[in-house]
Amino acid sequence: MGASLTRAAQWTAASRGTGKLESTPMNESLLKELLRFVEQFDSQHPQEAERVFEEPLQWSTTLVASDFKTGYDISDLDVRSHEEDSEGHPLLQLSPPTIYVRCFSQLSKLVHLADDRKLEEVRACLEENQSPVTKILGASFARILEKECTHDDVLN
Repeated sequence: MGASLTRAAQWTAASRGTGKLESTPMNESLLKELLRFVEQFDSQHPQEAERVFEEPLQWSTTLVASDFKTGYDISDLDVRSHEEDSEGHPLLQLSPPTIYVRCFSQLSKLVHLADDRKLEEVRACLEENQSPVTKILGASFARILEKECTHDDVLN
């Protein structure tokens, strides 16, 4: 998914690998599909949504502490989820302007909180995490998926 996602997205020429998605109908469609996936993942796959990512997804967010309600410790500008991983890291942490998300459950909650800024958040997340499958599942699993995608591309 990660490599396929990166290939499917249309990136600005000057920032390929580091950067910005072009504003195209194809990218808007891709972002909307990703948003639907993230919004529904927690309710459709509740056990899998709790699986902690290998590395947190992180990006510059438009969200602020006042956007968060129950389920979070809020102190001034910072926010931490009550839920933590086995090492004591919060599954969601906001240290403005950077947000760190460690599972789909928190990612789903975040896009719901973002309200009318959902697509903006998905765009920022994708731009700053161009290998999301590697961060979510780990490098070994991402390589296996990449090989399968390459093999499928050859067959088609």
